[in-house]
Amino acid sequence: MADIATAPASDPTTISAPTSPVPPLPVHGRESRDAKSLSGLPAVAMQRLSSSRRLSMIDASKLNRTFTNILKGDATDAVTLDAKDTVQFSSTSLPDRMAVVCHGLHKHGFVDQLFSDITVHILGKDYNLHRITLVNNPFFAIQMLQVHDNAPVNGKVDLTIEIDDPNISHDALRVVFSRLYGYFEDRVTTANLPSLLATAYFFQDADLCEMCADFIKTIQFTPENSIFYLNYASNFDYGETTELLLRHALIFFCRESVFNKELAEETLPKLEFSWLARILQSDALYISSEFARFEFIEAVLRKKLASLDLAALKETVSGMTNHVLALGRLPPRAIWSANEGDVTGSTPSSAAGSPALPHGNVVFLGKLAAITAPSLPNDSELSIQDLTDAAINLLAKGIIFAHIPRNQYDKVRAETVVPGFVFDRHFRIHHDLIRLVETCPKGIQKLGISYHYDRKNVLSRKDGEAETFWENIMGTVYAHDLLEMPPFRFSVEFGRAITGDSGKQGSTTGIMKVLKGAVGENAVSKAVVYAGSLWSIRIEKQMVDGVSQLALSLVRKPASKDISTYSDTRPEVSYWCKIIAYCHVSDHVTEAYAFENISVSTLSSPSSILHGKHSELFKELYMCGSLDPNATALRFAVVLGVL
Repeated sequence: MADIATAPASDPTTISAPTSPVPPLPVHGRESRDAKSLSGLPAVAMQRLSSSRRLSMIDASKLNRTFTNILKGDATDAVTLDAKDTVQFSSTSLPDRMAVVCHGLHKHGFVDQLFSDITVHILGKDYNLHRITLVNNPFFAIQMLQVHDNAPVNGKVDLTIEIDDPNISHDALRVVFSRLYGYFEDRVTTANLPSLLATAYFFQDADLCEMCADFIKTIQFTPENSIFYLNYASNFDYGETTELLLRHALIFFCRESVFNKELAEETLPKLEFSWLARILQSDALYISSEFARFEFIEAVLRKKLASLDLAALKETVSGMTNHVLALGRLPPRAIWSANEGDVTGSTPSSAAGSPALPHGNVVFLGKLAAITAPSLPNDSELSIQDLTDAAINLLAKGIIFAHIPRNQYDKVRAETVVPGFVFDRHFRIHHDLIRLVETCPKGIQKLGISYHYDRKNVLSRKDGEAETFWENIMGTVYAHDLLEMPPFRFSVEFGRAITGDSGKQGSTTGIMKVLKGAVGENAVSKAVVYAGSLWSIRIEKQMVDGVSQLALSLVRKPASKDISTYSDTRPEVSYWCKIIAYCHVSDHVTEAYAFENISVSTLSSPSSILHGKHSELFKELYMCGSLDPNATALRFAVVLGVL
């Protein structure tokens, strides 16, 4: 065996024989009996070895005679094995031999339960296993140390494992135990994912958890399965793998809700209100404008609250007074503490220095304000009045009415589903922004606006440290409602390949043109009006250190009087911007990419590039385009604020 371990790396299939003669072996017992009984054994053995091609360059008959003489104590006729002589291994490959060993271990050890030395009691069933195999598992390794101290010298021990996780099943236990016995043929499927992940996490099978994570990355989300995955991943914590599943489910909802009619009309209304509100108010939701967001939220709420009397909701809204907002601010948002089980008030710092108001309107406080926390009770445990108040809360706080154009603003107000004082506040914010822009000298870049959030002041974030999708969607709910001057939100899409009337693929536009074009190829989105300027998102193919990447920047132009009531003609404007980027290809979900920057925009020139993972975004998009160029698109959910 030592010779095998030191075999030359250049010829791993052979080992060299020793150069010195084989020493004579001592004879124990009666010489005549040993010589007679063993003289034929080497010949039989050598014949078998020769027939199976396991010997080479050695005379089997000579070797037979040598072994016989050695047993007699006579080494005079011993054969000297020359260094050239070698013994060939079997032609069977090492993986094949390992497979044979693993098959036998699994068959005899786990399936047939032979020579078991431990009985494990789990979920009302007994598993006859072996301590030497269980010790290879991190969970059982600790158990084996405890069992070993109390184990009888050649006896069998018992081990009881208490499990209260409803997702762990005997089928999943069989998979985990089989892997300990060398059987790795089981695969993760849609049907067994919930149970396998729970069992693998409980028994600390990191490799099986990784297999579950790889499977999650291949899931095609649909309106039917998305709600199941969201509920599963939010109700059970199996570490990073359930976070991955939850993140992908939320990406699917944020990326596709506006485009998928079934998702919007059938699936979203079935979500628990906690998740529904968190998704619909989020910056990560892809939706073109605040007016479109209002119409979308209202339509979803009508579906979800079908049993709710809309007249009763409007009556509740009409009875709300505006004394709470005497200073132009909503009451501070209550923050739900899942650990402490209570609700506490929190007041952000105010850029304008206005004092915080007392809790004067119960609709926005307590349990109702905390309705967006995933740890809250199910919808079935909430009263109709609770849901009515929560719906009003979502409509009043989840939309930034200050950035809705006047003609659309009047339509929203006419719906009377939002308290009048909310519109009064946003109307003031709208005119405050106009005043700041029109009175700012042309040589000044900043208007003096700050953005304060619970996470931290956005101005203090380090270069390259963009707020991720996960931080965004799981962060403070209704965060913009805490601001004196909320930012502007919009979404844009860089389109897909065009297919002509003949059915043949035509020329590419938008994202595919940039991806497959030369370095410097770029595209600019349709402009939106904000703060007296026209703002567009610009994407450009760049090459940095030999690596292709997709650079994101902003382009600003003064707004003309025919599309805006005021115009910002300053040559340079300071701004803050964050973008959540989605790669769209059919129903596959890829990671969302975050970009964020604080910079200065010069008229008609691209701003500095937003910080983020530009090369990863390019690679992801290129792979999507290779799979299906007709279905590939790049979607941006944008938050923009002038400083």
